[in-house]
Amino acid sequence: MLIQLGVLVGTLAIVSPPFFIVLAQIHWNGFRDKQTGRRHPITRGMLRPPGHALSEKRRESAMNVMYYMAFGPMTGFIALATVFGVPYFSGEPVSNFMVGLAIVATLGVSTWAGLKLRQLLVELQALRLGWEGEVATAEELNKLMRDGFEVFHDLPCERFNIDHVVVGPTGVFAVETKTRSKQKRADDVDNDYTAIFDGEVLDFAGWRDRRCLEQARRQAKWLSDWLTSATGERTVATPAIAIPGWRIERLKGSTKQSTRVFTPREAKSLVRNPTMQPLDHGAMKRIVHQLDQRCRQDLVPRSAGR
Repeated sequence: MLIQLGVLVGTLAIVSPPFFIVLAQIHWNGFRDKQTGRRHPITRGMLRPPGHALSEKRRESAMNVMYYMAFGPMTGFIALATVFGVPYFSGEPVSNFMVGLAIVATLGVSTWAGLKLRQLLVELQALRLGWEGEVATAEELNKLMRDGFEVFHDLPCERFNIDHVVVGPTGVFAVETKTRSKQKRADDVDNDYTAIFDGEVLDFAGWRDRRCLEQARRQAKWLSDWLTSATGERTVATPAIAIPGWRIERLKGSTKQSTRVFTPREAKSLVRNPTMQPLDHGAMKRIVHQLDQRCRQDLVPRSAGR
């Protein structure tokens, strides 16, 4: 029993130094900052950048990828080191059964880790596509600030976020970005990469999406209710959907619907026509103040760095 325990401890001692080094560095940074009085130079919360929520998810998924990449090989190393190490130090023959069990366990854990890695890589690809779409949309929406509009990104709500909020004389717009990979239509080459909007459904080259319109309306309704409560004045937000990289064909009657669909390059067309509730300067100022407060993220205390 003591020999087995010693082999296990020795194996862990071989593979654990990187973890102890990182842990020690974290504690040292905290101790150093406390002793020297270091703190982050930016004390005021910063406005959330476009795609902030997706960036956080990407960072978390990337950390999980590193974890699963290390977990499989480390498990196999510990299992095989124990199976061969115990007989070596005790002078007993190696058990074929234990070797087989260690190999099966290693293959099982490695396969499980590989499947998790595959799932994470697919997730990372989708997150990257969504993040790039939000950034591309934000770049075009930000140009509206030259014309007196205010633009906020990644507005945190209760259990979701609104990708972009535009406030200006023509009203308040709750913009949801939908980034879809381009695909060809088999029956009409001329309509490649064209999304068709009929007022109720978005058709992405044969893939029909109704839920994104429902989502945009729900988010606009939440924003309307929250702004009404926060400002004390009835506020109506107009739902909008941005589709980066696609052309949009609007069928007859679609423009009469409450939800506006546009490409980022058509950002000016989004705000050109007044909504149900145009805003005067005072109303804009009150709404912008509430959005500014909600979109500012407090900096998490961390090392001041070098």
